[in-house]
Amino acid sequence: MLVSRPRVLFASWHCYLDNSNGASISTRALLLELSRRGWDIETLCSSVQEFRDFRALEEVFSSNGCFLRKGYRQGDYSIFSFVDHGIESIILSGKQKNEVPSNSDISVYLHLLKAILEREKPEIVLTYGGYRLGPLIIEEARRVGAAVAVFLHYLAYKDKRYFHNVNCVFVPSKFAGTYYRQALGLDTIPIPPLIESPQKYSTSEDIKRDCVLYFNPEIGKGVCFFVALVEELWRRHSPIRFLVVEGREGVKTLIRFGRERLKDVHSVDFVFNTDNSRRFICARK
Repeated sequence: MLVSRPRVLFASWHCYLDNSNGASISTRALLLELSRRGWDIETLCSSVQEFRDFRALEEVFSSNGCFLRKGYRQGDYSIFSFVDHGIESIILSGKQKNEVPSNSDISVYLHLLKAILEREKPEIVLTYGGYRLGPLIIEEARRVGAAVAVFLHYLAYKDKRYFHNVNCVFVPSKFAGTYYRQALGLDTIPIPPLIESPQKYSTSEDIKRDCVLYFNPEIGKGVCFFVALVEELWRRHSPIRFLVVEGREGVKTLIRFGRERLKDVHSVDFVFNTDNSRRFICARK
């Protein structure tokens, strides 16, 4: 007996292919898995990414293994249609890469969204974030009768009104669910981030467990503490080595704070930002 799978549209201002933050990586992993299981998935997002250094869309498509079907212009905007491993997707790209959408951004995005909702008639719209655009996405989805699910990847939502017309709220952990129940009175459903099979990234001989991992070296994530720790361990002739995986700012912040203090330290290695850190996790001590 065939089981009918609902049609799902992921709609958000945040770039679906942005490998610089966990929210988009986690969302994409979930949607790809649903697609592999026979769900009909589509996405609509903007080209705005959280990398501090601009990444061209061609690089984004290539690094994610996506097939660019076509692109066309609409006024000051470019619209790209592509396929992400079976997922039909659209990216809206404006001349100004506004992290917070402008009035013009919102108008063009909603025009696209309304057309997709009328044409595809998804049963579920999944979204998150979006600044002023977020509630408008929810409103449009409810207008056509779609159920709305919001995925709260972070503990940053403070206004309960955002969830007024939402059918369900997903969170990545029971801890996040407890937080939002206490902070906003929300009932949530925990969906842990998907992790690929360990067999794909086994701890083979070429991967030695000989380092301490540090992801995303930024001010708010302990870069000053990290510099002091590395400096002190090196002074004590510790054999511990460190592997730094760059984040959205690359390693600029680490270099800025550690240029002088770590100039004679040789226990730190660096790797580029990645959307799959499992190989590095296998290497941690």
